[in-house]
Amino acid sequence: MPFDHRPDVPGADVLQRALVALADKHSIAPESLTWRVGDRNDRKRSTLFPLTLRSTEGTVATAWYKTPYFPPAEQDSRHLGRAREALSRGDEMARRFMELAGESSIAINETLAFDEDTLEVVTLGLEGEPMGNPLQFAFTGKSRTRALAAVAAVGQAVRFLESFPQPEPGPELDRIWKETERKVESIGPLLSEADRRSLETHLGELFDLASADTHGVTVSHGDLSPGNVIMMDDGTGLIDFGWIPQLRGFDLSRFAHRLRYTTTSFRPWTEALICAVTDGYGDPDAASRPGWQFSEMQRLMGTIQRLERKGEGGRRSAGRALAEIRAGLT
Repeated sequence: MPFDHRPDVPGADVLQRALVALADKHSIAPESLTWRVGDRNDRKRSTLFPLTLRSTEGTVATAWYKTPYFPPAEQDSRHLGRAREALSRGDEMARRFMELAGESSIAINETLAFDEDTLEVVTLGLEGEPMGNPLQFAFTGKSRTRALAAVAAVGQAVRFLESFPQPEPGPELDRIWKETERKVESIGPLLSEADRRSLETHLGELFDLASADTHGVTVSHGDLSPGNVIMMDDGTGLIDFGWIPQLRGFDLSRFAHRLRYTTTSFRPWTEALICAVTDGYGDPDAASRPGWQFSEMQRLMGTIQRLERKGEGGRRSAGRALAEIRAGLT
């Protein structure tokens, strides 16, 4: 099936299956329920529709419909294959995550229906707001305490994810290293030849140390950022999982990097947030581990690639990231 167009409406079949699943969950007759579909939300590689399931007595639940989007030139890309793999294993991983979370206050959005051919998925919504909003205004004692607790829960969730056993890590390690080589090549023109050689050597050493661990490749969220953390009245929720195998430390370094580089209003207390997430993770020295340091270098290179295309302001931020890379080589 092609994935090169954005639908005007969600697929009827997957919506009906999701409706039946929710009807069973709430012990309601399916024929008494209807979906209300909100405005389409286009993302780079997906299309979303907000959903509200209603009965004659009012709203039963909120949910999201999501389908992949890849233009023709990317139909055979690694991204589409990764999307299929992630969605295919998502149900199993989600069940295991909820079992491991047990009595904690960490929640994830439950899958209601999934089509393995079309990759359409409907997930139950979480009642709350993305962390990015309250973090920007967490200047009072009460709001800051709540935000720090939510960030600590993110660290705890990463610990759960990393406890899942992985299959043979060889193919994943090959993928991670090839991706790293592409990033080094992309920023090469910004480095001296000596710095480039030093960066390649440093990354190789970190990669060898991180991958030598028998548990060095773990399950990751894949896109851990404040926007994918939901602050709820009764705890913290995570959404938009990629379920991507990565080196241990990938999720934590990504979260810290997003706090430092993409949400400037967090900077007055960024380090307190990063301490909270590592405390929740249970390893205050996590940032000194090879996996974190390797992932952070990868993230800095990706940031430079992105910011270099955003004019003078972006180039200044890219220069800051480049300075951090050089500092890490000394």
